[in-house]
Amino acid sequence: MAACPVPAPVLTGPAGVQAGESYSLSWTNVLTSPTAQNADYYVVERSQDANFASGVDQTVTLRSAITLTPGAASARVLYHRIVVKSSCPTLSLAAIVSNVVAVPVKTLCDAPLSVGELHVDPSNPPAYSTWVVTWNTLGSGPGPGGGPTGLRFRIRRTSAFEPEGREWVVDGGVASFSGAPGDYVFQVRAEASCGALGPWSPSLRVTVGNVLKPALLLVSEPAPIAALVPAAGTRLTTSFVVRNGGTETIAVRAKADDSGFLLAPDSFALAPNAESAVVVTSLYVSVLQRPVHASVVLTAGETTLTVPVDCMLSAAPANAGVVWSDPGVDIDRDGNPVLRSIVNPSDATAAIVATVRAPWLTVVSLDGQPWDRPLAARETRTVQLVVDRARRRSGTGTEVGAVSLATVGFPEGAETLLVTDDGPAVAPTAGGAGATPAAAARTRLLYAAFPNAVDARGVGRFAADLWLTNSDAVNAVPVSLLFNPIGGPSDGSALRRYDLTLAAGETRRYRNVVGTLLGSEGAFTVEVRSTAPTLTATALVNNRPLPATVAARNASRRTTFATTPATGQYGFEMRPTIPGEGVKQSDPLYWVSGLAHDANRRSNLLLLETSGFDTKVLVDLFDKNGDRILKNGVPVSLERTIPANTTVQLFDEADLFDAAPLQAVYAYAQITWKDNSAADPDGGAKGSVVGMATVIDNRTQDSSLHVGVTKSGLQPLQSAGVSGATGGGARTAFSTLPQGGFPPTLSFPAVHAGGAPLEDGSRPFWRTRITLTNTAGVERDLRLKYVDVDGNIIRTLPQALGRGTVFSREDVLEELFDLPPLTGTFGHIEIENVMNNDGTCCKEGWADVDVQTEAYTVSPATGVGDFKTGMEGYSYRHGYSSFQSNLGTMEFDGAESSSAYRTNLILNEVTGSYCDVVVAAYLPGSFVPIATAPRRIPPNGYISEELFRSVLGLNLSELTDVRIVVRQVGGDGVFLAFASKIDVVSGDPANIFLRPAAAGTGR
Repeated sequence: MAACPVPAPVLTGPAGVQAGESYSLSWTNVLTSPTAQNADYYVVERSQDANFASGVDQTVTLRSAITLTPGAASARVLYHRIVVKSSCPTLSLAAIVSNVVAVPVKTLCDAPLSVGELHVDPSNPPAYSTWVVTWNTLGSGPGPGGGPTGLRFRIRRTSAFEPEGREWVVDGGVASFSGAPGDYVFQVRAEASCGALGPWSPSLRVTVGNVLKPALLLVSEPAPIAALVPAAGTRLTTSFVVRNGGTETIAVRAKADDSGFLLAPDSFALAPNAESAVVVTSLYVSVLQRPVHASVVLTAGETTLTVPVDCMLSAAPANAGVVWSDPGVDIDRDGNPVLRSIVNPSDATAAIVATVRAPWLTVVSLDGQPWDRPLAARETRTVQLVVDRARRRSGTGTEVGAVSLATVGFPEGAETLLVTDDGPAVAPTAGGAGATPAAAARTRLLYAAFPNAVDARGVGRFAADLWLTNSDAVNAVPVSLLFNPIGGPSDGSALRRYDLTLAAGETRRYRNVVGTLLGSEGAFTVEVRSTAPTLTATALVNNRPLPATVAARNASRRTTFATTPATGQYGFEMRPTIPGEGVKQSDPLYWVSGLAHDANRRSNLLLLETSGFDTKVLVDLFDKNGDRILKNGVPVSLERTIPANTTVQLFDEADLFDAAPLQAVYAYAQITWKDNSAADPDGGAKGSVVGMATVIDNRTQDSSLHVGVTKSGLQPLQSAGVSGATGGGARTAFSTLPQGGFPPTLSFPAVHAGGAPLEDGSRPFWRTRITLTNTAGVERDLRLKYVDVDGNIIRTLPQALGRGTVFSREDVLEELFDLPPLTGTFGHIEIENVMNNDGTCCKEGWADVDVQTEAYTVSPATGVGDFKTGMEGYSYRHGYSSFQSNLGTMEFDGAESSSAYRTNLILNEVTGSYCDVVVAAYLPGSFVPIATAPRRIPPNGYISEELFRSVLGLNLSELTDVRIVVRQVGGDGVFLAFASKIDVVSGDPANIFLRPAAAGTGR
């Protein structure tokens, strides 16, 4: 129980502030009594008068920190104090007042220093590969630092393609590029938010060469010939398409290694990026006793491409398709052969032909006969799967192969067995920083939690898959993975490290990375670290049903005899963060919203320390009415010290909620940064923490991730723009931004439509739920606008959000926009800003309002429980464009088009100008794209398409571990980019927010 009367708070603030910039104050929280009433609050007073006798502006808040907009333009010193309004009885008539903090206002705008020499990786990139330019951010980037705040950086680029030069204003110290052969010259200078300009850096010349060798790529594979004997005089055919991925015209020759096939054409010229179809005609015209497995070899100079062609002819069709006894198989750590069976479920002979899709995988029979010869009625045939790890792409990591069976008489689809090899066991390196110390790292990506554990209901296992890509097309890069157990010792004694090397252009996947590399149960904080800036990473957390769960489900299903139906599920992308991201001294308030706690859902909270210093935070829970949430009759107010570079997890019932369902539907957590200097004099003021929540369905165990946001992240205008200042100096740095730097809209995707059919033929129907959480101490008014894929617009009336309250809808398009039930539509929702009459921001808008969404569907397999994926709201500052730090180039790893997953791409323009982009797909280990496709995103346009076949025009089976790059090549628009990786069995998606590696969570 706190003392009564409450003590005076101790106020702290910045040593000074630049004119026109916002700034933050924090104070000791003295209103901590469990019996505190609504009458308890703080009044923040600010004045130019040290005695607060005149010109005082006041702000009421329930919190112990605040970010203030700039003071009056004439101010030279701003004085601050906190007045406590407490219901606690006191004998004194004097108000409870903090100390006074004076903040000098600097009116002279100092010019920033030079950023120094620029650097490029790699030094001589091939054409159309990705290269990265980096520079010194002068201490203004993420992390403790202590340098100037609010700096932006202007890049100037000249080349033969842009002889007059082109300039961009960017946010950080890294920019990625891709382009045609030629010389590109770069310069960078820093620009202060108050308008002062630093000197240009020395010039950096980047020479981009030709593609190193011709690249002949298969973009459409031949279908197996599985057919009845053709009529007299006719021939059966199949075909495939190849593309020239090089920069010069090549002469291609094609030859089959089996005389039973003819090719047309068998020689042709292929211009750069051009495609050509090759028709394969079978000369076989009689019943085959075994399938024919041939190859077509194409040569172009020193480049060779081998395309398999498989053929089987039968006198009669089968009555049913031949199936595998199990849809998947895992190779053990020693690479031992595995037995599986193929099953003919019908009473007639079935002829089949198999296609093996991995160079390291072979299938052999146990009787010395061809293993894919016709099966007798009701025959079950056991075969052996053999792996040759010397033929894998890399010695470690997860690779996926497939064996497809096509049955004569069933042309609608093949039956596929997926074979997954996690590679040999890898011993950990010694603990500690090792090969890549933090100080030398140019890429550091932090992940709050990678699990390898059975879920709370005991029906599935949570695990995390990690993809790593080296986008340097010339040089190999070193990588260190550091694992720290959640809840383990904070002294680093339990830290485990793995060092590896990624070859030029290589993508490597580690399935269940904790189980594969550590062989451990539990959850770990993970850091991905490299001395190169060209490392990117994508992580997906999933929940897989346990074998006992699968068996229980199968007992109630009608399945083919001796077969195991496919099971699958994806959860969510675990967002990467970067050092210094999150709540900290300069941005001391943070929120994680959209928490659910009821009979069907639970929510856990993750707190990740990102600066390398122990950080103290206070976690308070509020319900949708802005009232404190009680646990055992006491308000939830948890003070925690998050050890450096580790994660603390707060669990649903154990830490956050009572067992009873939350009556007010949705809750949110407020995280307040606390001064930890008493415990850590050196790092106490440098700590930073990122908060995230996992909202888990108790029935399907599927999860969505809700990423938190700081106070400054919820401001439509930052720095000078927060006050709506229009002076020339204040707005110079924003003059190149969309909409002249005025407050941007907030955008998020919405869907109300049937999805693609699942494996069992059922069609899920997708809806979007939203929560809008007002984190401010005053009411906010906002209106929402729905823009569908065809550009049609529906607007709502203004919605009033009381201070600290939550507005929620389980089906936003049906409930808020009055769309009829089961109406098919998709697009995006915008929250616009309406300026005040005096030019300040904003009488309506999303300031201080955190948006969380979930696209979800009821489980088609069971009819109960959600499959879902989460997404926040984003302004154009989190998009991709010619002025952002990524210069319109974004990417992600792990795209897939297979019998297990499909991938959709979403592109959304958010400023009212068009964008021309090029979408490219790269196979693992290749810097030459397998396919490219241009797309124009119209103003405010929304494109959502299946990626591989629809966007890229590829017709390839079992594509896995593909890197996708989207690059802006024209237009002044800004686009948001998402990928949705969808399990074809459950229909569960994982939304991936595409970003460059240095972009962190994007919040």
